[in-house]
Amino acid sequence: MKKAFLSAVAICLLLIGNIGGANATNIMLDSTVTFHGTNLYTNARSQADLSTLVDGIFLNEGRTWDIGTVSWLYRSTGPYNDDGYIKFDLGGVFEINSFTGQFDDNDAYKLSYWDMANNVWATAWDIPNYDAGHSGMTTRPLYTLTSAITTNSLKLEGSLISGDNNFSASEIQAFGSRVNVVPEPTAMLLLGFGLLGIAGISRRKKN
Repeated sequence: MKKAFLSAVAICLLLIGNIGGANATNIMLDSTVTFHGTNLYTNARSQADLSTLVDGIFLNEGRTWDIGTVSWLYRSTGPYNDDGYIKFDLGGVFEINSFTGQFDDNDAYKLSYWDMANNVWATAWDIPNYDAGHSGMTTRPLYTLTSAITTNSLKLEGSLISGDNNFSASEIQAFGSRVNVVPEPTAMLLLGFGLLGIAGISRRKKN
């Protein structure tokens, strides 16, 4: 009976793991994307929907920066374009190990993460300007963090370090896995029902 009990517990724990866990994958696919500010580029030849930034699809390399992309312009003062930024609500807490993305070639960008412990935005990836004299969409190589970050949201800004300040993005990807901060109610109910069922079987056998 003890062996059956332990086997049932193991199965319940396995199911809990399947409910809450996930392998390292692109965790951006279910994100909610919003633009904050007033400077979406209204003169773009083809402004894409914000949701295309997390659809998992890269455009052809060299695509013109304002055709089928999300583009915005510099307006405010300071080291970063605080008047226009894109926020990604991830829909849960995730541990992230690496990033990639596709941006206009001749500008730099900054991707920040919400530091949940200190309630501040912190830099996750300073995205470089690849070619100041060229304008076209270029996929940046995979950027691997020296240590994983844990967050529930990300923020993309255009950097004023170099470039023409006509910012454009077509895809953002982050790789990691979901973090279960507390046991999920569904999982706990599953475990409870499993243990109650085992107790009932044991009681009937004794009777």
